[in-house]
Amino acid sequence: MFNYFNLSDTKDYEYLLRSIGSDVTKNGNPIRALITQTELEQNYSDFRISSLNAFNRGDIIGYDGQNYMVISEEANKRYNKWKGIIRSLPHSINFNMNCEVFRIPCFITSEDFRVVSGSVIAQAAGVIKLHFPNNELSKQITIDTRFIRLRQAFKVTGIDPYSRPGMIIISAEKDSISVETDDLANEISYTSGNTNCTFKITNTKPISILKGNTIQITTSPTVSTRVFESSDPSIATVSSSGLITALAEGNVTVTAYRSTNSFFKDTIQVAVALPDMYSLSVDSPKTILDYMESVTVTNTVSNNGRPVDDAAVTYDLLYSDRITLVPDTVAALGNITNRSVTIQNRNNEGQMKDIVLRVTLVSDSTQIQYVPFNLAYYIAPNYSVVIFTGHQPPNEVEFGDNVFLGRVVYNNGIQDDTKRVTWSLVGIDKISDVPENIAKITFEDSFNQVYVNNYNETGTDTTIYVKVTLDGFPEVTDYYMLNIKSKVIVITKSVDIGRADGAAMLSNTFNGTSTDDTINYQKTINYRSNAIPANEAVTWTLTNFTGGSPATGNSITVQDGFTCTVRAGNAAAGIKLTAKMVSDPTVIDSILIRVKSLL
Repeated sequence: MFNYFNLSDTKDYEYLLRSIGSDVTKNGNPIRALITQTELEQNYSDFRISSLNAFNRGDIIGYDGQNYMVISEEANKRYNKWKGIIRSLPHSINFNMNCEVFRIPCFITSEDFRVVSGSVIAQAAGVIKLHFPNNELSKQITIDTRFIRLRQAFKVTGIDPYSRPGMIIISAEKDSISVETDDLANEISYTSGNTNCTFKITNTKPISILKGNTIQITTSPTVSTRVFESSDPSIATVSSSGLITALAEGNVTVTAYRSTNSFFKDTIQVAVALPDMYSLSVDSPKTILDYMESVTVTNTVSNNGRPVDDAAVTYDLLYSDRITLVPDTVAALGNITNRSVTIQNRNNEGQMKDIVLRVTLVSDSTQIQYVPFNLAYYIAPNYSVVIFTGHQPPNEVEFGDNVFLGRVVYNNGIQDDTKRVTWSLVGIDKISDVPENIAKITFEDSFNQVYVNNYNETGTDTTIYVKVTLDGFPEVTDYYMLNIKSKVIVITKSVDIGRADGAAMLSNTFNGTSTDDTINYQKTINYRSNAIPANEAVTWTLTNFTGGSPATGNSITVQDGFTCTVRAGNAAAGIKLTAKMVSDPTVIDSILIRVKSLL
């Protein structure tokens, strides 16, 4: 409960301060105060203020993000509390005093005593009044001092520090704007003698510095009241004296200005790089080289882990002592670039050679890599070629079948699969060609293997040779014998007796026996053998029906191995004519002939 009669007791007021009071500042120092509305002057943004802390006219009160000034004629202490009226200071004026720019808050009234606010100052006579706190900064304002506000220029025509103690009232008139010297954007005016208010960093721009190093910033003019700032202190810091210390790779902006005046400033870009830390690596796909074999060796150069593609290197071939140079007759370098080189083995000195490739980084000669190589020496070629097959039986090929043949080339006893060969078929004399109706080569591929096909239908088996010749070395050959089996021909042999003139034989009977032909008594008939195969000769014999000697008067005359003449001279007996194949006596034919009597 409030005690209205104990006016010296501040506990109740302190409770109000805690409950509904506001945290404000007085001339930059924090205090607790009660801020309430007032209707004393509706043309201004005024508030009532009360606090247990003393304040006076002209004090700057910071409240709710804005500046206010105590304007009460008397800020009295009543009942242990200080009370007064504060007014908003919507304007801040920049005064350039010998290239030191001071920013002073104020409120502005025109001749009709209205508060000037907004973005344009408009008045008929061009006269305004500026109400400042009376302090060390405002006391430096003099007659004819120029300033810029809201893109208009003014000149001080009057200074009144007396009519309202704690405040200074400045009268100002419009002035013409100097496009060359007035800074409308930053609202800085240049009066006589202050037309060159520069503050510059004199170091060569931009600055490049290595991590861990320092560099001093210099300015013009050189003043003790300088401030230096780094946009990223994790990359580079700058001391109060302007000493830059590089901490990490990157880019920062360093800003320099006077501590009393941040309007005149300069910046410089600072690039922090890492100190060179090179590494060199070399790679070769193989290190044992045959004679005249080549290999390409590549290398990678990095600086602080980043590849450097244009980093120059040098290459040297040394013996294993890493001192003695290798002559070109042993090994040579070619196709040289910064990232690769080709090594060719030219070792013709009759023994293996151990050498090293030395790769040196030009920008950092401490970065050296060695790659060892073992060089085979030149050996005169001594080729041989061998034919092989998996066919069974290995040297016989049945008619219509084929045999697979491969070859192996050796050079000094070492298999060499790079050489090409030529295949051919030759006769038993190893010279004459084999007719294609006997055998022919079909190629599985012209390089390694072939098939020999049997086309032999001659009826006679034929022995041939498969010949392989090493291309470029006609004296290097091999032969493989094959027995080319003939096609089996089954012949049915036969002999068939018939009349030589082709006439049909006259069958008959004799004493109850059927006969094949009939001859009239005292007549002759020519007979011919029709043999299979053709042109097979026969022997002719003449007997009686039972195989005995023919009856007297019946005779045979052999013309040749194919024809004969039979004469019938005895009608009392039959005749048996037999033809027997000369080449195969088991092949025979016989006919029975009746001799017909004339009666």
